[in-house]
Amino acid sequence: MKKILKEWKRFLIEEQTNSVDSQHQANMVASETKMAEDALLDTATLEEQPATQIQFISNVDIVDKGAQQDFAKAFYKSYNLSNKKGFLTPYPIEEFVKMKLFMVKTAQGTQNAGFAIKDGNDIVSVHNNSGIRGIGNQMIEEAKRQGGTKLDHFDGFLSGYYRKHGFKVSGLDQWSEQYIPEGWDFPTSNIEDPRSSVYAEATTKFGQGYEKMSNIDRAIKIKVEGGVTVEASPADKTSQYRSGRPDVIYRKL
Repeated sequence: MKKILKEWKRFLIEEQTNSVDSQHQANMVASETKMAEDALLDTATLEEQPATQIQFISNVDIVDKGAQQDFAKAFYKSYNLSNKKGFLTPYPIEEFVKMKLFMVKTAQGTQNAGFAIKDGNDIVSVHNNSGIRGIGNQMIEEAKRQGGTKLDHFDGFLSGYYRKHGFKVSGLDQWSEQYIPEGWDFPTSNIEDPRSSVYAEATTKFGQGYEKMSNIDRAIKIKVEGGVTVEASPADKTSQYRSGRPDVIYRKL
């Protein structure tokens, strides 16, 4: 443990490049990540079961400004039902009005679940506060059909999930302790597990297991998933992930 803490301390004081550059950005990525994890995590365990039949309603064809505002209010309320309040950095209703909003509809009516597409192709605000499980795959595939081609998240469960849906790594921001998200409580993650890290394939070049990784304590160029190159110390990066501090991942179709 002393060795891990020593390496983590060195990581914090060394100058980092390609890191998130604002507190707002860090909070927003954390919010999007935690909401999406809540919405999609149960899908991974239920994918062998029949999916709930759902449809989507949207503001796309709404012309009346009052009706647009009402739909944005409903979406805003749906999004904010999450129990992850510490991580929420929600868009104001005025911003949601400018986005393409989609909410889940079942035979029982409109549900508190959905997603938004910002700036034409950026998938944001994926959430499921409805209590209906196993609808994550349908939401992501619908987002793609509606023009969503990119998204971002902290490395972890979503790396394996979004990879499965065809989103490839297009960029990476290394963790910035300066902008640690408000209410941060991310768990320790395994940098060697392809289900939870874009570094998994690269780490096999250095041998399996933390002790082998920790022998490389100098900054080198590491090619991660998608061919993105990062300059970092494998030992420090492993300690970083073991401390619950993953990097920000950008993905595109």
